[in-house]
Amino acid sequence: MRSTLGTDLRCDASLYRYETRAVIGTKSDGPVAGAEQGVRRLKDRYIPLLAAAYGVTEDELKRAQDRSFGAADEETAEAEKVPETLAEKITLLLERSYPGRTAPDDQEIADSVNAYAGSQVTTAEDIEALRTGGDDTPVPMVLEGLAKFFDVSKLYFEPNESVARQVYEGLRLMSAAKVGRVRARGMSTEGLPADVLSILNDLASELDKKAGPSTNN
Repeated sequence: MRSTLGTDLRCDASLYRYETRAVIGTKSDGPVAGAEQGVRRLKDRYIPLLAAAYGVTEDELKRAQDRSFGAADEETAEAEKVPETLAEKITLLLERSYPGRTAPDDQEIADSVNAYAGSQVTTAEDIEALRTGGDDTPVPMVLEGLAKFFDVSKLYFEPNESVARQVYEGLRLMSAAKVGRVRARGMSTEGLPADVLSILNDLASELDKKAGPSTNN
């Protein structure tokens, strides 16, 4: 049996989480919610009560709790993973840079890259291949166009772990601050905490130093 606390045991018992308040004798379902989400383990006195309500043994419930925490740990590890491949880097930018808005599609990205290059150097199909891992060796001009479109250093798309990590951390900061897609230079500071603005500006300066003088191939 590979059940977890919430999605399996409780649901199999046809119980809503709010109903567990009566089972464990508390005013809220916080103890159960914390355990299901891998935040805080159940107190020992709740184990036999929930096991009886779920129709399982105490050992089965404890094992399910362990798996709930294991799943939470795996999700955290995945969330903390710095992108390595070109596809992962593009995906991260699309997922983190447009909170609450629709991310640009492949055609929009291709049009922007071509406008930057001054000629057709890519297509929507080419961008899709880059985004999905079908192609990881685009011509340098395409990488430059992508960097311009997403407003990151072109080094971000190259095999440079330190730069990728900096961009990743910057995106995490912006996501946490709920500022949406913010440009490090010339951005509006309205609603942006001063400490976040300072960090993002430092990040932009560091990326500029690493990128060096801009040249077109």
